[in-house]
Amino acid sequence: MRSAAHFGVQGLILPDPGLHFSGAAARVAEGVAEVLYPINGADFVPVLSLFRKAGYSLLTTSRHRGKDLYRTKLPAKAVIVFGEEQSGVSKKVASMGDLPIKIPGTGAVESLNVSVATALILGYWWRQEGAH
Repeated sequence: MRSAAHFGVQGLILPDPGLHFSGAAARVAEGVAEVLYPINGADFVPVLSLFRKAGYSLLTTSRHRGKDLYRTKLPAKAVIVFGEEQSGVSKKVASMGDLPIKIPGTGAVESLNVSVATALILGYWWRQEGAH
C-alpha cells in the first residue's frame, strides 16, 4: 500500500476490502490507507472486466514471460495485476491481460517478492507518466 500511494495509485482491488483497514495493514502502510480506495475484488474476474470496459488496460506480471518492463511503454490508465508469490497470476486472469510484463534480472533468484515488484513497476510507470 505504501508504494501504491507513493506513486499515485488511486485504488486497490482486494479480495476482502475490510483487510485494507485492519490494524496490521494500517501499521505497515504508515497511514496511507486513507489515500487508497479499496475495491471489492472477491469476484476478481468480473471486476477486471468492468475496468476494461471503463478504458483501463490490464497488465499482468510474470517472472517467466512477458515484455521487458524497461523496454515497454506502459499505458497511463492501467490495472496492474500482481500474482501470488508462489503461484503467480491465474491462467484465467493471464488470458484477460492486455500486456504481460516481467522485471528483468540476473536470474540468480526465481522472483522478487510482490512488494518489491510493485515498487519497481509503479516507479517505472510513474516515471513514464511525467512524474505527475
